[in-house]
Amino acid sequence: MKNDTWKTAKMEFLKFKYEKKAEEWKEYLDDRRVYSNIYYQIIKAIETLPEEPNNYVCVAMNNEINKDREMLDWIAKRFAKAR
Repeated sequence: MKNDTWKTAKMEFLKFKYEKKAEEWKEYLDDRRVYSNIYYQIIKAIETLPEEPNNYVCVAMNNEINKDREMLDWIAKRFAKAR
C-alpha cells in the first residue's frame, strides 16, 4: 500500500512534473540553471518537513510552492518557444 501523506503526495507530483527538466538543465548557465535550482530548493524544503505537517505549515508551503511553480512553468514555456 502506498504511503499517502501530504509530503509524499507533494513530492511525487513535483517529481513527476518538474524533475526531468531539472535534471536535464542543471548544467546550463542560463535560466535553465535557475529552474533546476528552484526545483531542488523546493524538494529540500519539503524533505525537512514531517510526513503530515500541521495545516498552517501546509498552507504556507503550498503558497510558496505555487509561486515557485509559476516561475518554473514560465521558464519552461520560455525555452519551449526558443526551439
